[in-house]
This record gives sequence, structure tokens and C-alpha cells, in this order.
Amino acid sequence: MSNNQHAAGGLAHAASLVAQYGLGDLCVIQWRPDYIESLARTGRLAEAREQLVLLDAEAAAAGSE
Repeated sequence: MSNNQHAAGGLAHAASLVAQYGLGDLCVIQWRPDYIESLARTGRLAEAREQLVLLDAEAAAAGSE
């Protein structure tokens, strides 16, 4: 398993937890950009695009577009 695959797996768990419980302050733990990069580097481009849409929505909601 490559480092990118390992990262994508761990960060998928983070994504699942955030989807389930939410994240109070989006700036405290900035994990989603790393997740997007790991997905892109492993060829999972559709998933990377989905996460990019979520990141964009989070930035808009936080007022940091």
C-alpha cells in the first residue's frame, strides 16, 4: 500500500466522522485538503472532486473563500 493510499484510507475515516458528528471550527483541523490530494494522487478523481465541493462549501460558510 502506498503512502497516498494509506493517507486516503485514514482521512476517509476522518471524513466519515465529520459527516456524522460535524466539526465546530473548520480552521482547527484542516484535514480535507490533504484528503483531496491523497485521493487525486491515487487516481480517485471523482471522490476528490466531491471533497473539493465540500471544501468550497465549508470555506463559503466560514467566510474564507
